[in-house]
Amino acid sequence: MPHLKLVEPVLIKLSEEFPIELRIISSKSIEMKGIHVTFINWSLETQEEEISKFDVGIMPLPNDLHTKGKCGYKALQYMACCIPPVVSDVGVNSEIVRHGIDGFVAKDEGDF
Repeated sequence: MPHLKLVEPVLIKLSEEFPIELRIISSKSIEMKGIHVTFINWSLETQEEEISKFDVGIMPLPNDLHTKGKCGYKALQYMACCIPPVVSDVGVNSEIVRHGIDGFVAKDEGDF
């Protein structure tokens, strides 16, 4: 959840130009001023169905020791549901997501 705050300025800018909806599948929600957020309670039985409703899946991460060890699971979930991911260039993300082919690898906030 806190990693979504990394791209909050980008989401605010996009929401000023386009009618976007940020769909969050989790056990808890988050508020972002100026962004239409829809909270979906996570369930193992419905997660794939809910992900398949996305237009794009995002995976923003700070570049730190903890996130460098992450496995890219969200990116894999998005791609398994035929949803293009936009992922931070951290850890194995750039190996999982081939930029411009499977999705997009964001090197900084501007790339998001």
